[in-house]
Amino acid sequence: MRDLFVSMSAMEPGVDTAEKVITYFDDLAASHAGLGGLVRGAAVLADCGAGLSVPGRIQMRVAADGHRLESAPIDPGWTVLPLDPGTGGLIWLERTSPHHPAERLILERLAAAARIVLNRTQTPSPGHDPASVELLLDHSAERATRLKAAQRLGLPADGRARVVVTMALEHAPQPAGKLPPALARWRARINPVDASVIPLTTDWTGDPACPVRAGISPALPIDELPTGWQMAIRALRLTGEDTPADPGPRQLKYEDLGISALLTELPPSAIAANPDVRVLQETAHSKPWLIPTAAALTGHDTKRQAAAQLHIHHSTLDERLHSLHAILGYPPSTPQGRQRLHLTLTLLRLLRSADLGASHPLHLPGNQ
Repeated sequence: MRDLFVSMSAMEPGVDTAEKVITYFDDLAASHAGLGGLVRGAAVLADCGAGLSVPGRIQMRVAADGHRLESAPIDPGWTVLPLDPGTGGLIWLERTSPHHPAERLILERLAAAARIVLNRTQTPSPGHDPASVELLLDHSAERATRLKAAQRLGLPADGRARVVVTMALEHAPQPAGKLPPALARWRARINPVDASVIPLTTDWTGDPACPVRAGISPALPIDELPTGWQMAIRALRLTGEDTPADPGPRQLKYEDLGISALLTELPPSAIAANPDVRVLQETAHSKPWLIPTAAALTGHDTKRQAAAQLHIHHSTLDERLHSLHAILGYPPSTPQGRQRLHLTLTLLRLLRSADLGASHPLHLPGNQ
């Protein structure tokens, strides 16, 4: 789903507003957006919370900034519409006042698009269907709904698969190249990333030629893929472009994270407040050699190896280490200092990718 080009708060009521709302939801429907993308679009467009509920199938709430919210009772003051007569389904906008004339139109277009998704994801028809992929990964969808989505995609209910989450291809360094075929078949855009389901019959655990950063979950039963989604997101947050400016592995499997997986549960605010992270982040702007030097030092056994990677003389590295000691407040070349510096680099990488966890449309426990 492309980013929203205008919010309702900036709209003036009239034909132009209606055209923008209609065009926006038509574009979402044409791109086979899933229910999460549709509700998120309504929330951001209306500049207030939005929700959708279908008894026995799925329930979701999204804040105006795209964050996924926990379930809550419907407020009598919200604007609510039935999703489809006879199903008990509802959609709503979470604004009590003042109401905007476009709210009704937003809900009507949301309802029309959501009905298409719900009907499509009930009918078995193996093939590429991003909306079914999104349902398959969504914790808030009922188990039966997720299994029907798997059936539609041609994935056996008793099978196993991995979830691979990648940065969107258009955000990859140029030239971007092409995605491996294994990632392209069962794939959905779930802003700001793409998610692929990889059955074990066509297993994929990484490829140096892949043009985008990737987080890879373990192989899990089809019914547990929402957990695989969470694992893959957390692995993706710890990747980097493997460049001097953005050090870190470009592809990571969740099972290789070890204790680092626990760090992904830290709130971004706590990471940002950490003195070690703050010093590294603030100083890196004025000293562009700092991050590459820290990464080389923590990534090699000896100073000479680190100097070779940086293409500098070891005496130059000694000068940088002296400066680093003064900046950090501890010696970075001791075993304890290297460990502390490595942990700080990991936290800094998590802070830079905080939007992948905290603002993601699908629910990530511990990152709200």
